[in-house]
Amino acid sequence: MYSMNNALQEMRHTYSRLIPTLIAFIILIASSCKPKFEEGEKLFKQGYYRQAAIVFEEFSKSSKDKKKKDEAVFLAAEAYRLSDEYDKAVRLYEKALKKDPKNTKALLMRANLLKKMEMYREAIDAYDTYLQEVPGDTMIEYRKQGCEMALSWTPDSSQFVVQNFKEANTKSNDWSPMIAGKNDDVLFLVSDREGGDAKRLYSGTMEHWTDVWAMEKTGKKGKEKWGRPIYKGKTDKISTKFNDGPMTFDSRFSTMYISQCGGERGKFEKCAIYEAKKVGPEWMLGDVLDFCKEDSSHSYGHPALSADGKTLYFSSNREGSFGGFDIWAVTYSKRSKSWGNPVNLGSDINTKGNEYFPYLYTNRKTSDQKLFWSSDGLPSLGGLDIYSAEPSPEINSWKERENLREPINSGGDDFGITFMEGNANKGFFTSNRGDRKNNDDIYSFDIIPIVITLRGTITDCNTKKPLKGATIIIANDRDTTKLVLKADEKGMYTATLREKTKYIISSKYPELYYFEAESEQRTTFGIRLTTELVQDFCLENALEKIITLPIFYDLDKSFIRSDAARVLDTFAQNVLLRYPKLITELGSHTDCRSSYDYNVKLAQRRADSARTYLMKTWKIDSSRIVARGYGETQLINDCKCEGTAITGFTPYIEGKTKKMVVEKDAIGSVIKSYYERYKPSEISFIADSTGKNLLPYVACDEFQHQQNRRTTVRFGFENQISRAVVNQDIDINNTNIGKQERDSVKKSEAAKILVAALDISYAVHAKLSSTSGKSTITAMVLDKEPTSFAFDFNGKNTSVTKEVAAAWYKSKLIQKKDFLEGGEKLKVGKVKMPGTKFIIEKMSIGDFVVSNVQFLITDKIDQPVLGKNFFKVFKPESYLTADEYILIPKKGPKKAKVERVPRPTKKKTNPDGSSIDGNQVGSGPSDDIEIPKKDKKKKK
Repeated sequence: MYSMNNALQEMRHTYSRLIPTLIAFIILIASSCKPKFEEGEKLFKQGYYRQAAIVFEEFSKSSKDKKKKDEAVFLAAEAYRLSDEYDKAVRLYEKALKKDPKNTKALLMRANLLKKMEMYREAIDAYDTYLQEVPGDTMIEYRKQGCEMALSWTPDSSQFVVQNFKEANTKSNDWSPMIAGKNDDVLFLVSDREGGDAKRLYSGTMEHWTDVWAMEKTGKKGKEKWGRPIYKGKTDKISTKFNDGPMTFDSRFSTMYISQCGGERGKFEKCAIYEAKKVGPEWMLGDVLDFCKEDSSHSYGHPALSADGKTLYFSSNREGSFGGFDIWAVTYSKRSKSWGNPVNLGSDINTKGNEYFPYLYTNRKTSDQKLFWSSDGLPSLGGLDIYSAEPSPEINSWKERENLREPINSGGDDFGITFMEGNANKGFFTSNRGDRKNNDDIYSFDIIPIVITLRGTITDCNTKKPLKGATIIIANDRDTTKLVLKADEKGMYTATLREKTKYIISSKYPELYYFEAESEQRTTFGIRLTTELVQDFCLENALEKIITLPIFYDLDKSFIRSDAARVLDTFAQNVLLRYPKLITELGSHTDCRSSYDYNVKLAQRRADSARTYLMKTWKIDSSRIVARGYGETQLINDCKCEGTAITGFTPYIEGKTKKMVVEKDAIGSVIKSYYERYKPSEISFIADSTGKNLLPYVACDEFQHQQNRRTTVRFGFENQISRAVVNQDIDINNTNIGKQERDSVKKSEAAKILVAALDISYAVHAKLSSTSGKSTITAMVLDKEPTSFAFDFNGKNTSVTKEVAAAWYKSKLIQKKDFLEGGEKLKVGKVKMPGTKFIIEKMSIGDFVVSNVQFLITDKIDQPVLGKNFFKVFKPESYLTADEYILIPKKGPKKAKVERVPRPTKKKTNPDGSSIDGNQVGSGPSDDIEIPKKDKKKKK
């Protein structure tokens, strides 16, 4: 493809010399009976590659000098490659490799040409052979990956429909189309066809030099036709006798920027960008742009102007490039009326290879922008592939680049894309695919609009019945808008989604299922064809669940302690105030110690206290809270004190039943608590009801009793049938009760109790500290390194500073295997790390473990930070207190299956008649905490 290899690259010829015609070449060959090796060398150096190839090939057939003969075969292959005759080149490379199998250049060039010819499996084998000789070549690994991509992609996975734009093409090279009219009715292009200004031939191809041509579309709407291309040099002064084009236009199509190689008189040995102005109907070529003039040692070309005319993108090999040619940008200053200093677009766009033909597309309706360009430094289907990327909010930063795939890209070179001004779904580009001569042709394309539909059904989790009227909420990451839908009679919903957008979808039923279902994340990134996504939700009947609040009371007391107040405050803020139509039942439970009736009354007093606290502190309407004292009526284990054959014991299950150990200080405050296995001496074997089997039991210690001492919460709504039991001491028919109070009681009776969304019985309590003025929590890294982290529940990354990462790497806390592949290497002092992202397999806060946390090494922070990928295992309802971060895991502890053991007939007691736990059976207060010393003395 000479348009890329020659028109932009540094010219291999000297512009001042005259180029011999093809006739002169034929005379040169005919003058010698046998072709000479030196003649081939001379032609090769002058850029007459096709002619040199013929000379070398003929020499190899007739020469008896084995060394020269082998060299001629290889040079003939090289010459055929440079003249784009790939099949002949491959044949001669293979011939050369039979003589020298380790010729790395022949191995590589053959592999590259097989790829260009879309013989991908053969190319992969050829690259593997080359990599055995030259291991670790990153660019070649990319080319091999491109072959593998080509085999995995299919044309029907694209929304592009491509066809040859025959109206513009000839047997010569036709390339880089550009819309040049407001109504999309004028198309400029570059061509080396006959009829241009240049009469001489270009040495690299023995074709004419390139000139600017234009074609117009005429006819009625819907019946328009493109006319034949017309040479612009006849009417406009923009063509020279050397290589001209491609070009770009401003939005008014009154200013043009055009590539020109050689200058008007051929004295400029590089390519540069010129400005041209439209004067009346004609174009007039102006001066070379200043930044090109100031740097005559490098080439500049392929200009592309932004829609606002403020930024010019181009390709250049100027100093500061990552590889060969890079994409650069320069901004126009209205104040100085000149272009500024070019800026490299950076590694988001540029590679160690070559980047050419930039084009910035701007959507007229949304102002969204997208940069298109061609590159040979990335995994591709052939030589040059077309890529795209959207600008990132950061300055001079771009989002992830994307290969346009088939059918836009091919095994050949694909470049020079442009879009219609008035129709974003149509455009043109250039390719040399499928042409034995590998000439460039212009292709048109149509984009089939992608329709992405989301549908789903909302059902009852238990009955599986559809829920008409359920609400579906769809939020996205592009803006703050939310789409709110209602399920139809079949419980179904549908919505249309946008491309390249992340969505959060949730569902709720305000009337019956007040709490939202757990939200689901869906993305439309990577979707290339019309697609239907499915997201169903089932809403659970909350009547079947009860949650527990960690509310504790002093012995035989019902007042609200400070720790209980904090729990109730959190409950009020996160639930009662958030859901104002919610009706709540607070159920208070005791253990079995003390009498049955006493425990019911104590539990009722405590439930009333919690209700009163919520009403007074948080102004919760009394009709929304039902207080119920259950006493010991709903024990959750076998630690019963009355009415059973065995009291004070619970079955022992090996590996599951553990005892709680509490350590206290001198004044009785709990220092810490933990669980440990029972000692063999603490396990009692008691006969079952048959008297034949001895079964293991352990005494009901404080841990088992504490399980029974709890406050439960159930929820309901005003319009539902009641399953609550209200305080029977209130007579709603009593005329002494005011109307408002009677109405409140009636509302309470009408409450149907449902489950809350908040269960903090297994929450992780992370203590807060302060580091550099920021709140931090401590997490253990790999059970070895306690580290203080700042935190952001919704933060994008979990990150560490370069210094921390280097210290971890040096101490082997993290190793090379932990780093993700593909990242750039990082050096901190003398420590070299293989990338900037790594995985920590285990992090823990207390006993809670978070697995496989991805870290980013960055210099944008001053201390380690926990972000979204760490907190993803916790519920959003997690909250901060004055001294703790209460983290609520999304998955609660698994419920152990309780094995019921037949009760033996014999009751085991102490010599003084008390139960095994040291308390007198059937008397005294409910032992919610350890009895103070003064009470113990009274009992003695």
